Amino acid sequence: MMKSVFLCALNNIACNDLSKAITLNLNEINESFPILKITNKLSDIKTYLNRGLKEAIGNIEYEYLTQKAPLIAFCESCFDENVISPIEYLDEHLCILSSFLFGLWSIKDNAVDFELGFLQYQRNYGYTTHYSSNRICVTRYDCKGECSNVTFSTKELNQAAIFLRNNMKIETERIQSVNIQNHHRITIANYYIQNARNCSDLGLKITSYCSCLECLFLNDSTELSHKLSERVALFLSKNKEDRIHIFKILKQAYSFRSKVVHGDRFKTDKIKELTMIVQETDEICRKVMNYAFNTKEYNVFDLGRDKHEEYFIDLLMNI
Repeated sequence: MMKSVFLCALNNIACNDLSKAITLNLNEINESFPILKITNKLSDIKTYLNRGLKEAIGNIEYEYLTQKAPLIAFCESCFDENVISPIEYLDEHLCILSSFLFGLWSIKDNAVDFELGFLQYQRNYGYTTHYSSNRICVTRYDCKGECSNVTFSTKELNQAAIFLRNNMKIETERIQSVNIQNHHRITIANYYIQNARNCSDLGLKITSYCSCLECLFLNDSTELSHKLSERVALFLSKNKEDRIHIFKILKQAYSFRSKVVHGDRFKTDKIKELTMIVQETDEICRKVMNYAFNTKEYNVFDLGRDKHEEYFIDLLMNI
């Protein structure tokens, strides 16, 4: 068995009331995965900091990790090198952390990110320490296409940890193709959300948000823009004014999407409008995805094609 310590800095985030580390407990589907903790206190990781780590990761990374990182993910655990390689074990930590970031998005818009994760490991009763590093090669942006700092409360961090435990199935294998026959409607919608979050271009963001909603609300391309805007508005609110607002926002979103996919250019005044529409659509998607993940009893997005279509026809007819 190998003893290991994982360390990774989180960026673009702050938490001013964190009194003790947040624990990322996974569900039974991923019970073999390591358990990470999130802290902003150097004292929590002090025992893991040594000259060997500093030499292995370099002065710049070490200084950021120990002096500048707003939050740090860490984990002390063991793994069997005959079952999983050190780099694969490191990747499991990074996948958990990436899924936790989706939990943060489920609470509010943000650009929380991480870069290199480090794993130091040695055999039990061994004297030679080894080091590995890796990163998931994406950068996350907020709905303005920026990497701004966002403050989360301890309560919000715990909510994201609960979201991770209740909803996330960690997959470390690369997916070659995604289709509704092999993957759930919610899973595919999640991929579109990730695409939107990994993109700084607002036009491309809006195309991913629209695709996310299409995946969840539609079964065909007939009257695409009108039908989707109508269904999402009816689904999210019972208030007439709110429904009208959502309907108009999504109609505008589809107008921008059409221009993007056909290569049109935007004037300056349209860029300002697009920025507002992206922010509104991001919030709409957040509400929908929270329903999709958190509703267990009767989830419309779990229904088959025919019953799914019937649900939305009934919703429309019962206005």
